[in-house]
Amino acid sequence: MRQMQNKKYFVKSYRNYGIGTKQFLLLFVLTVTIFMMISWNNIGISKKSFETKMMEDSKLMILRTNTFLDMYLENITNILLLISAQKELFENGISTEAQNVLQHYGETNSQLIKTLYVVRADGQVFSSKQVLYDIYGNRMLPKLNEMGSQGVNGLKWSEPYETALSDRTVAFVFPVRSKANKYLGAAIAEISIEYLNQKIIPMVSSRGQTITLSSLANEPIVYDPQSDLLPYEKGIFPPKIQGDFITTLEQMSDGINRTEFGAQSFIVADSKGNNLGWRASFIMNENILNMNVSKLYHNFEVTALLWIIVFLFGSFLISYYFTNPIRKLVLKMNAVTKYGRLSHIEMNREDEIGQLARSYNSMMDRIHILIHEMKEVEVQKKEYELKMLQSQIGPHFLYNTLACIGSLAKQGRNTEVRDTVRSLVNLLSYSFDKKYEYIALEEEIDALNSYMNIQKVRYGDTFTCHFDISPEIMTCKVLKLTLQPIVENAIFHGLLSKKGTGRIEIRGRRVNNTVRLYVCDNGIGMEKEQYCKLLISSRDRKMQDRFNSIGIINVHERIQIYFGKPYGLHIVSRPNRGTIVRIDVPIMKDEP
Repeated sequence: MRQMQNKKYFVKSYRNYGIGTKQFLLLFVLTVTIFMMISWNNIGISKKSFETKMMEDSKLMILRTNTFLDMYLENITNILLLISAQKELFENGISTEAQNVLQHYGETNSQLIKTLYVVRADGQVFSSKQVLYDIYGNRMLPKLNEMGSQGVNGLKWSEPYETALSDRTVAFVFPVRSKANKYLGAAIAEISIEYLNQKIIPMVSSRGQTITLSSLANEPIVYDPQSDLLPYEKGIFPPKIQGDFITTLEQMSDGINRTEFGAQSFIVADSKGNNLGWRASFIMNENILNMNVSKLYHNFEVTALLWIIVFLFGSFLISYYFTNPIRKLVLKMNAVTKYGRLSHIEMNREDEIGQLARSYNSMMDRIHILIHEMKEVEVQKKEYELKMLQSQIGPHFLYNTLACIGSLAKQGRNTEVRDTVRSLVNLLSYSFDKKYEYIALEEEIDALNSYMNIQKVRYGDTFTCHFDISPEIMTCKVLKLTLQPIVENAIFHGLLSKKGTGRIEIRGRRVNNTVRLYVCDNGIGMEKEQYCKLLISSRDRKMQDRFNSIGIINVHERIQIYFGKPYGLHIVSRPNRGTIVRIDVPIMKDEP
């Protein structure tokens, strides 16, 4: 019972702690516990991974060495095949030609081969170093010639030996026979063991590891004489590996082996997986591996201690300073008005987070109210803007139109009077209709035709108007009085000041999700400075004394009020060539 009371007291006390204290306790305990568990597990995994990687690296080194030896053997074979293919070298005694051929191949492949020979069945010898051969000779050639004449055909190779011409070398013998299978002689290449050392040793040797290459008779061919890992015979130069160590390597099976020699322990990757049958032994000092593992343990111990100290001080500092930014954030969030997700936070807490939640909820309520008020103001603004623009019908236009009708009536042109009155009635009905802000494009064009009919009665055939509008956008919605103010501007400021018949062309297309209209005229045009001023805000501009006095800037501002900045008017003009006005509005086929 007492334990349950203590537990309840602890839980209650913990709930009453400040967020800083809570965070410190949780952060420190959890992070240290998790870190220790992960560290302990990673030590074992890292040790195993390290050992596995070293073993895999050993196998890879052996594989690379065997691959190199196979390529090396293939190159030697190709050279000897080329020489043996010239059987005239073996069938007659043309020494000059034989020497030239051998000298050519010897110079071309000087890195791979020390000396090339052609030994005929009768004992006659030709060499790529004929002068040196004549002086020093080569005591191994009779044995090599005999090796070539015996057994099956194909490439054969000797054990390592030393000669005056090639130093320490291995001979590759390729027997040559006639079509009647008569032995004609042998093509012999003494290779450069120094070249093998230069290629193989740097590929694998580093601190604590090296490689040896032994022949079929376990005679060392390639090894690093400067390596402190291999045991050498004392008092011999150049250094020679101890025979007992070679015997130890000989007794190993292919794969990864562990052995001891003297005071050292070795890990040896052993393989005869090359076409030469030579034993490649990748040797590592096991003490190096143990040292690396010990270093790994030490690093983990030091790291664990440092992280515990860091967690202790870090948890304290974070907990201490974390509440202060939250208090500042509470004050700042009361002024935030730019977040789009306006939803409440449901939280019943008495600490700083609870205060933050209540402040956030209050801010959301205020933002909701402000958005609602802004929407109402925007709607009222749009309605006022439309009413203001629709009310701007110019009295001079009505006066001039009525005067024109009276003049036609006096002249007895009743048909023209009737058409003009009908066009005026249609235009006034369209302008004063307050029921809809948006109309179909075809209705806007009908009203524009009525306007053009009136202007043609007034000015005769001084201009023409042509339409080229895609049928698919005729039902799209546009703002009322979009085209007529622009056409009016083209007539009064572009065409009436020009001599001859003017032309207005109205084109319309759909471009992605936009209705794009063009009003083009061939009037007097404008300078760039002049047409750039046309789209300056209309607040400081006087209304022009013409029909409805809306003007280009008014059309541009109305479109941007309703649809946003990406839409509106774009103007391009050239003096004495005309003006093009482009109108962009979004695709809209239903009432918004």
